[in-house]
Amino acid sequence: MRTVSPRRAWSLLLFLPTLATNPAADTPGQGFELQGLPYPGRSATYTLATGDVLAFDGLNVDLYDADGLQLVHLATLDAFVFPSFLLYEEDHAFLVFGESSGGVVYRMNLTPSAPQPVATIPLNYAAVFEDGSHLLVSAATRGFGQGNQVLRLDLDTGVTTELCCVAGASGPIVLAADGSLVYGTVTDLWPPPAGSSSLLRWSAMQLTGSPVLDESDATVLASGLDGAASLTIDPVRGTLFLAENNFATGVNRIRRFGAGSNVVVLDGTAFQSISNLEFDGGDGLAEFLPHQPATGGTLRYNTTDFAVVFERNALRPLRPALALTGPGTIGPGSFDLELTQALPNGFAIVFYDLLSQVPASEYALNLSFPLVLGLSPGGARRVPGIIPQDALGSGSASYVNPGGLEGLFAVQALLFDSSAKLAGSSNVAKL
Repeated sequence: MRTVSPRRAWSLLLFLPTLATNPAADTPGQGFELQGLPYPGRSATYTLATGDVLAFDGLNVDLYDADGLQLVHLATLDAFVFPSFLLYEEDHAFLVFGESSGGVVYRMNLTPSAPQPVATIPLNYAAVFEDGSHLLVSAATRGFGQGNQVLRLDLDTGVTTELCCVAGASGPIVLAADGSLVYGTVTDLWPPPAGSSSLLRWSAMQLTGSPVLDESDATVLASGLDGAASLTIDPVRGTLFLAENNFATGVNRIRRFGAGSNVVVLDGTAFQSISNLEFDGGDGLAEFLPHQPATGGTLRYNTTDFAVVFERNALRPLRPALALTGPGTIGPGSFDLELTQALPNGFAIVFYDLLSQVPASEYALNLSFPLVLGLSPGGARRVPGIIPQDALGSGSASYVNPGGLEGLFAVQALLFDSSAKLAGSSNVAKL
């Protein structure tokens, strides 16, 4: 058994898993909410389809369940290295991870075993699977200040092919469903000038390795960004998510790009760093947009100040909440209809329907966003009047049940912003 020195043992305490925290310091965009997740040490993380979490902290590779409890210790390296990326290939059930101290990329199965070195790629930073046998790797293989390369790595042979060479430090990469590659540029100047990062895209047909591509061959998707730390994508809708960090100005946020939009969905704590973006699509009904049902998708990320704060969080849509309260919900008497989590200074229009007519599941009208509805298409009727929302997005109205209404009706609200633009719907509440 390998012995561990007291100094090494003390350092390992820094990598113990922590429980889920309240991510109060980060601010979700309007219409979204945050949930703290268990964070398994200062590590690269990857969430499996089962909800279990792989973690590489530079020394150990472990598997945790969704509650942060360790399931399996998979491997221990001979010495600590700086972790760069961790990925899992679901179809072929193996994982790959990289480290930037020696530049080794490892492969192993999801069982306790010795990781197998695949290749040495100096200063590897980020990676994405191109297919089950090939990895695209972003790495400054020529050293700092000599630009950054994107390589195709054959996981069976260890052979690499240079695809792109871009000025600046290492940036994140992601692969779209059509095979095109998106890259976030990062300046190698210090302090990083504001607006010095861009998002570039090369098509799948360009990624041959001959010629080696550069910025002039790419389509510029966005520019004027304050850094690029991590990228992920909604593979169905093609929406991009970028962790935008600038350690000089303190910028630390997540942007969403899609259909011509460029929106900040989360403002992180200044001078901290967001990494490990992961996107899980929803149920196909809702979308990852403000005020949608939480089933519209989940965006996970890690954040740290490299000293005290080490967190893993989930960002989800926050749907306006409708509730009926008071004695009139169970018999004769007054009852209140209360709306919360709605649009600040907006208003709501309420509809009712016979409970017997309510569909078994909600459906969506495809407008500029999915309007998720739960009352019958032909049976819903409007309650007279509107319900104004205050600056916090809350509002209420009072009604009277003369008796006999309880157990007969369901209600749902449509939400409008302060400019009277339709923005979403509430849940269905039953009287």
